[in-house]
Amino acid sequence: MHVSERQNGRLRPKSSLSTSLHRSSVIVITVVAIVVDVNIMLGAIVALGLVAAHATQAILIRDTILQWFWLASVADDNYLYITGGEFYEPEDDVVTMYYQGNTLVVDLRQSWTNQTVDAVTSTPDPDGMIYVRQPMVFYDKTRNKISRYGGWPYEVSDFPSLLWSFTAGSSGVTWKNETPPATDGLAANSPGPFASANAYTNSTFYNFGGNVVSSLPDMTVLSGLVTRDFEAQSWMNSTAILPNQSRYRTQARMVHAPTFGNQGFLVVVGGEAPPTQESVYEAGAHMVDMSVITLYDIETGNWYTQTATGAIPPPRSEFCAVGASSRGGARFELFVYGGSTNATFDLNHSSDEGYLNVYALSLPAFRWFKSNSTTPVRRACNACTVIGNRQMVSIGGRLPSSLQAFGSEKDPWPSGLGVFDMTDFEWVDHYDAAAAAYETPDVIKQYYSERYKEPDWSDATLASVFAFTPPASSSSDNSTSTDGSSSSSTEQASPTPPPVVSTKRTNTGAIVGGVVGGVALLAIILGLWYWMAVRRRRRARAEFAAMADKDGDGNTEVDYKDQKYTPPMEAASTPMYEADDNSRSELNGLPPKPQLIAELPVNEEPVRIPGAATR
Repeated sequence: MHVSERQNGRLRPKSSLSTSLHRSSVIVITVVAIVVDVNIMLGAIVALGLVAAHATQAILIRDTILQWFWLASVADDNYLYITGGEFYEPEDDVVTMYYQGNTLVVDLRQSWTNQTVDAVTSTPDPDGMIYVRQPMVFYDKTRNKISRYGGWPYEVSDFPSLLWSFTAGSSGVTWKNETPPATDGLAANSPGPFASANAYTNSTFYNFGGNVVSSLPDMTVLSGLVTRDFEAQSWMNSTAILPNQSRYRTQARMVHAPTFGNQGFLVVVGGEAPPTQESVYEAGAHMVDMSVITLYDIETGNWYTQTATGAIPPPRSEFCAVGASSRGGARFELFVYGGSTNATFDLNHSSDEGYLNVYALSLPAFRWFKSNSTTPVRRACNACTVIGNRQMVSIGGRLPSSLQAFGSEKDPWPSGLGVFDMTDFEWVDHYDAAAAAYETPDVIKQYYSERYKEPDWSDATLASVFAFTPPASSSSDNSTSTDGSSSSSTEQASPTPPPVVSTKRTNTGAIVGGVVGGVALLAIILGLWYWMAVRRRRRARAEFAAMADKDGDGNTEVDYKDQKYTPPMEAASTPMYEADDNSRSELNGLPPKPQLIAELPVNEEPVRIPGAATR
C-alpha cells in the first residue's frame, strides 16, 4: 500500500520512504514463529473488549481511518474536547494524510464505549487557526475557557505565538483569537513551543521546555518555565535551574500534584534532556531515566530532583500522563502510558510490556507500580485525559512498532479510544459516567499499609513536605505482595477453582467415572499448556533476571536504563545529565534527519478536511 499526502485536492506519492526514522521500508520475513504468551494474550483480550463487544462501527471518527495522532484533548466536568491531529486513511490503495480540522466534543454525562461514543458537535476550526501537530490545550477555570497554544506547525513562518479560546461547559465551540502572548508578557520573538511538558492549576498554566523548529534536522530545545496567570491574563518566562540535570528538556510530561506544599508541586517525568539546546527530534540520544523525578514547588519557585524506586518504567518520549489525588489528598498518583524511543529500538520491541502497560508513580512514596493489564499494540503521540471521576481516556496515537508504512496499520481500538480505570488499575470496556470517586489502587494502598519504605531523600525540604508515617503494623519483612515489578505479580498461576460436588446419585458408575476422568484429563492438559506458556515467558525474560537486584523490601527491580534501551552510540560518551552549558552537541556523528514517511515537509500545508471527523 502506498503512502501519500493530499494537498490542494490532489494526491502526491511520498518519496524517500526507505530513509525514514520511523520505519524500514523493506522487510523480508522468511520464517515466522508464533509463541503464545498467556498473560499478554489474556490482557489483550481484556483491552480488546473495547473492540470486540459487538460489530457496530465506531462513530466518533470514520471507521476507514487507520490512525489518528498528534492531537490534543482536555476535559471539564461535563465534556471532553479534542482538537487537531493527523488522520491516515486509505483511498484507492493509497494511504492519504489529512489534517483533522475540527474540534470534537464528547458528552461525559453519559456512559459510552469506543463503539458507541459520538461527538455531540464537530466544529470546523476558524480561518486563521493554523495547522499544527499536538497543540497544547488547557482549562482556564477562572474565566471558564478552553485555550489552545503552541504546537508543531507545517509552516516555519507560522510558529504559533497565538492564543485561541472558547467558553467551556457546553457542547458549542466558538474559537476566539485572544491577545497574543507577546503582547501580554512574552518577548515578541517568543514562539509557541511543541513537545513540551505542560500542566495547569485552577489559576495558572505552566509550560516547561519543548522544541521550536529553527532548521531541519536541528530543533532548538527550550529551557525555562513559561507561565500564564489566568486572573491577570499575563505571561511570564523564568529560568529553570534543575539540580544535577540538563536545563534543556523535550518530550517530557508534567502533572500538578495539588496536595503537597501550600500550592502543590509540578511533577515532571521522562522525555529527553540534551546537554545543549540543539537536538534531533526522535533520535533518542539523551533519554531521561524514569527513576529521575523533577519537581517544582509552585509556592517557592524551587526545583528539585528526586530518585524513585519500584517497578521503574523504561525511558520514553511522545507518551501521555495524567494525575489523580486520593480522597483526602494523602496520596497522589501520576499515570503514564505509551511512548517511543527511536525507530530501531521500537521496531525490535513490539511486545515490551514496559510500553504496553500503564505505570503509576505514587507520592509521597516516590515509587513506581506497574499494572498487569496490557494493551494489544504499542502507541505514541497519543493524548490522555482524566474523564469523569476515576478514568483515563487514551485517544489516538501512532504505532511505533508497526512493520507497515507510517500510518498505514489499522489501530485495533475503534476511534483510537481506550479507557483505563485508575482505581481498578486496569483497562475496561467502557467509560462510566456514574463511577465512584477515585481511590488509590489496592496494590499501592497495600504498599503504604504493609511495606512502606521511606525514600532516600535528595533534599531536606522534600523529606518534610512528603513526610509519611506508616501504620504501626507496617513491616517490610513479612509481606509477599508486590508492586508489579516482579514475576510473582505478573506470572502468578490462576487460583484453583473449587471442586464440583454432585448433589444427585446415579446408578451408572461408569458415566461418573468417565465424566470425572474427562474433567481431570482436561485439567491436566490445560495445566500443562499454561505451565509451558509460563516457561516460554520466563525464558524470554532471562535477560531481565540476569540484571535484577533486590531492594529493601524484597521486590525484584529491573534497570531498564542499561538493559532495555540502548541509545545511539554517540550518546555513550555524553552523560545523561551533563552540565548545563556543555558545548558538545548530540548532533555530532548523526546523519541528517530524513523526512518522515507520510508527513508533510515543514513548509507544506495539508488540506483541511472539515468532514474528516464525521460520518
